[in-house]
Amino acid sequence: AAAWPRAQRSAALDTFLVDWSKVANNIYDGLVQRGPDMKITPALATSWKVADDGLSIRFELRGRLHYDVVPDLPERWKEGHRRALRGEVLRSDADRFDRADGSVMWLRWEVRPFYDAPGKIGGILIFCEDITASYRSEELLRQSELRFRELFVHSPVAYQSLDENGCFIDANERLCKMLGYSWAELKGRCFDEFFVTDGRGAFRNKFAEFRHAGQT
Repeated sequence: AAAWPRAQRSAALDTFLVDWSKVANNIYDGLVQRGPDMKITPALATSWKVADDGLSIRFELRGRLHYDVVPDLPERWKEGHRRALRGEVLRSDADRFDRADGSVMWLRWEVRPFYDAPGKIGGILIFCEDITASYRSEELLRQSELRFRELFVHSPVAYQSLDENGCFIDANERLCKMLGYSWAELKGRCFDEFFVTDGRGAFRNKFAEFRHAGQT
């Protein structure tokens, strides 16, 4: 692919900030800033370079303190960094990050030491992934399942869930009271055990038909 002309590359970051202002406010916040004349000037990033294809921008942060780049880092994470500098490997699959602007992020992270020489720690490596969107989706699903469970358990109508053989895998309080058994006594038993003898064959035949047809 042909490289961008120099003038286009120098204006690329400004184009990002103008055309993608909502995204850029998060991505570039603190890395660069605008002066009184609205020109982009360095902030935490000492310099930047636009790729020849114009699809990415590389910011140079060398020499900057991590805590300057992320000033609202919680104290527990700083303590984790200190522990990693002493040789520990720490990780979290879902950690809440309350930002200074009031927003909340959920992160998956790991921090571990790296060694300059055998037994000599040279610093730490930090891996961090923003899982906010997936975490919120999973949390909504958990809340939905809890609400359904509450409705199922405390419904005034008798409900049950059966496996492919017609045996109980779940039942609510109303059904247990109606049959006169505890859930521990019902679990794993076949539904037709509680029919009168003449009805057992009919239930099994109908249940097999429903299962074959994918009906409920």
